[in-house]
Amino acid sequence: MLLPIRWLKDYVNIDCDNKKLAEDITLTGSHVDGIVDSFKGLEGVITVKIKRIEKHPDADKLRVCYVDDGKSEIVIVTAAPNVKEGDIVPLATVGAIIAGGNKIEEHDFRGVVSYGMFCSLAELGYDTNVINKKVAEGVLILDEDTPIGKDIREILNLEEKVLDIEITPNRPDCLSVLGMAREAKATFNKDLKEPEYKEAKDSDEIKKYIKNISIDTKDCLRYYARVVKDVKIALSPLWIQQRLMESGVRPINNIVDITNYVMLELGEPLHAFDVNTIKTKEIHIKNAKEEKFTTLDEIERDLKPEDIVITDGSENLALGGIMGGLDSSITDATETIMLEGASFNRSQIRYTSKRLGLRTEASNRFEKGISPLMSKKAVDRAAYLIELLGVGTVVDGYYDIVNYEEKDEVIKSDPARINNLLGSDLSVETMLDNLSRLGIETKYEDGLLISKSPYYRTDLAIEEDIAEEVGRIYGFHNIEAKPIKSETSVGMLDYKRQIDKHIKTLLIGQGMDEILTYSFISPKNYDALNLKENHEFRKYIELINPLGEDFRAMRTTLIANMLKVLSLNINNMNEKGAFFEFGNTFEKEGSKYIENKTMSVGFYGYGDFYMIKDILVKILEGLAIEGYEVKRSTETSIFHKGRSADFYIGGEKFASLGQIDYAVCDNFSIKTDVYVMELDLEKIYPLVNLERKYVKINKFPAVKRDYAIVLDDKVPFGDVKNEILSHGFEIVKDVQIFDIYKSDKLGADKKSLAFKIKYQGEKTLKDKDIQKVESEILASLEEKFAAILRK
Repeated sequence: MLLPIRWLKDYVNIDCDNKKLAEDITLTGSHVDGIVDSFKGLEGVITVKIKRIEKHPDADKLRVCYVDDGKSEIVIVTAAPNVKEGDIVPLATVGAIIAGGNKIEEHDFRGVVSYGMFCSLAELGYDTNVINKKVAEGVLILDEDTPIGKDIREILNLEEKVLDIEITPNRPDCLSVLGMAREAKATFNKDLKEPEYKEAKDSDEIKKYIKNISIDTKDCLRYYARVVKDVKIALSPLWIQQRLMESGVRPINNIVDITNYVMLELGEPLHAFDVNTIKTKEIHIKNAKEEKFTTLDEIERDLKPEDIVITDGSENLALGGIMGGLDSSITDATETIMLEGASFNRSQIRYTSKRLGLRTEASNRFEKGISPLMSKKAVDRAAYLIELLGVGTVVDGYYDIVNYEEKDEVIKSDPARINNLLGSDLSVETMLDNLSRLGIETKYEDGLLISKSPYYRTDLAIEEDIAEEVGRIYGFHNIEAKPIKSETSVGMLDYKRQIDKHIKTLLIGQGMDEILTYSFISPKNYDALNLKENHEFRKYIELINPLGEDFRAMRTTLIANMLKVLSLNINNMNEKGAFFEFGNTFEKEGSKYIENKTMSVGFYGYGDFYMIKDILVKILEGLAIEGYEVKRSTETSIFHKGRSADFYIGGEKFASLGQIDYAVCDNFSIKTDVYVMELDLEKIYPLVNLERKYVKINKFPAVKRDYAIVLDDKVPFGDVKNEILSHGFEIVKDVQIFDIYKSDKLGADKKSLAFKIKYQGEKTLKDKDIQKVESEILASLEEKFAAILRK
């Protein structure tokens, strides 16, 4: 923000040089990026009065002016069409230096020698981007009571510099001269002079011009309006134009300039409507429809129902909090205006501004948060300036519609904790003094500081905020640095992180690469997974303000992102790829948002279903998780029906894995077999045992026997394995499938399962030891599954 120092001095008596001002304000929290001096090097420009003007004897477009500098007459040749006899103008005399470092010399214009040059605002050093278009090309005409023969730097007060200040987003009150004056007051412990306002009187006179105003949306918190009649549109006085230009704002006309002046001064954006364009003489603040609206910049914009509009009931007049409409703008013919001061929902202003790509001085302030109490103050300040400058007559009466509940909140702070946070040893009296300098009303009661935040400080809410205010006014640089007195502690990973690290180490050891993807995805990904409409993965949380359409949903599964990574690598001609990811998935339970730690594995070009299954089994073995069941997968829309499985423990599913269905692969542009596994870590964390106990390697030989049984085709091997292990035979150490065979000879809907059982005991096993267990296993399989041992 550009802050003219002379404007700041209107409210605070600053008696130090500009360098110290910048340094001290920076130390108390308002970072000054630099001191701008647009008029550096300007020399030899004085004020003169044009006594008479004659036509140039040999040039139609030139005129010869005879000017008085209070000492002598000077001849000036000019092509400027806007000067006339009696005008007082700035003159760059011979030898003068003007903007850009140009030196003025006497010059012969077709037989007439000119001893200088009249200056425009640009030639004095003002940026052409902020000069009023009507005066940009002409010579600057000064007030008729301006003394002549004086240095223009003195007349226009060009010695004062401008501070370029970086304002943080949490301090919207500092986006104003008055806000920075409050900071300077606290920094230098000076008195603050408040601006003057014109308070409104209770009267129905305003209803002659505006019959009614209503708020019909929750996004407008307050609307305050007054009317000005007998308006005379003209250029603003030079001092107002100067302050606007030095603040980076282009002057337009006196009414628009006053609204911008007040916005820069108080931080509250204002808008002025031409009352003659308000056809119904009514104002309604409401949400827009799906409609088009042309803003002041002459661009037609598409509005959405969430946007805020100011309307007269027949047509829209302004886009609330952002920009006025072209048809209700102030023109040279305007005679009566309505001044609007309003307060809007900051989030909605930001959303609309961002969606339309329309960022203005008004939206920049509203989206950071402005107290509704500022609406009245700003309009009353504008009313005062209008009458001060003789621009118009303020009509008695006002409209003030309040659409919010004012809260009188206090912040309680413990002085001891403030000192602890700051590393200081400040007294309660010092804290009270620092807060008082900032206008934060505070009392000390029952060992606590009870603070009431000023209406303009929307950033103060908690004890830490009060500590910061105390610290920055006292001066962080004044707090003595102290060595840290504490014992060094050994950092450790928490239990869940230890489990994650254990799994990562295992997967990296198998040659996999870790990936990290966004937590928000496009809802279209759920369509690509061929999920049914009522699938639990579709119950996603939708972002209110997404980065874009492709980032609108908080993910409920990691599978979609894994498939996108696999697709990217496949389509970039990488022959093989194996990846894993740890991340959160999100769901909503009632009013609560739940984050679930999840992991996924995906590969192509390495193996088959048994490899992806073996990866999960090794993870579970490494975490000492036992007693799980393996069943045919229920995720048949995502996985291949015959090459997928779900893992359960205690009747609850905690993992799904398998080959991705070919239709899903097509949706992700995948033309090869890919295998994916997703594991719900939250469900296995409580089951993990990372303690490791030493167990001697069994010195007795193991015996492995192969079996082939014929049973119903629908019975999965997992059920067979679980039945074998359920008996708890001590000598049965492992069961592994190695073949599935189907044939008409076996019978309709029958299959042959071939599996291997590993027997091992605490002694050398004999046939009779194995046969006894073997007989019981085969009998139980026959009883439960009608399984017959193939001979």
